[in-house]
Amino acid sequence: TEKVGIGKMIDAARAIRLLCVDYYGIADLMIESKTRKREIVLVRQVSMYFAKKYTKLSLSTIGTVNGG
Repeated sequence: TEKVGIGKMIDAARAIRLLCVDYYGIADLMIESKTRKREIVLVRQVSMYFAKKYTKLSLSTIGTVNGG
C-alpha cells in the first residue's frame, strides 16, 4: 500500500469541503460560521463525515480544516 502524507490528506479534506459547499450551494465561508442553521450544519457534518471516511485525519484536524 502507498503511504500518503498528512499534507495530501489535508488537501483531500479541503477538496471534500469545497465539493460539499458547491453541491449544497452555500458560500464556502458559511461552513466556518458559528450558525446552527440546519442547512449549514448539514453541509458541515457531511463534509466532516466524508473527510473522516476517506482520509486518516483525526476529527480534531478535520474540524480545523472546516474552520473549527
